[in-house]
Amino acid sequence: MDFTDVTTICSDYTIHGLTQMAILASKPFRFIYVSGVTVERDQSKSLTFLIDYRLMRDQVENAIVDFARQYPLEVQATVTKPGHIDGPNREGATSAMFKGLVSKFGHAHAVHVSEHAAAMIDQCLNGITKDPLRSNDLVEIGQRVLRDEDYLR
Repeated sequence: MDFTDVTTICSDYTIHGLTQMAILASKPFRFIYVSGVTVERDQSKSLTFLIDYRLMRDQVENAIVDFARQYPLEVQATVTKPGHIDGPNREGATSAMFKGLVSKFGHAHAVHVSEHAAAMIDQCLNGITKDPLRSNDLVEIGQRVLRDEDYLR
């Protein structure tokens, strides 16, 4: 896919969608953007791989957070930055090599998809408590609000 199309989908649609939903939604409107551990908001940092893509995602994160700052009574926003998401029948399935690679970016332990989803729902219902929400934050919130039988297995 052409990078212009990628930018349109990942950036333009996200920011346009946020803007339109914020206009129409109940207040405060809470928006959560799912990003990744390798995305760095500091545009001056030197990146070694997927440079254009990661810079574009950095810009999206910054635009979302800046939008929420412009309208603090109307919009609350955060970004989730999981390192790896485990799912049903997949706990522990991640290779040691992948875990080692992801751990280079810090805050990268695995989060179960149930914990990730529960944490996002909790933040939308009860208010955004932190930005960004990294894997350890997602696990902590998810485990607090879930019962064992709530996990997708």
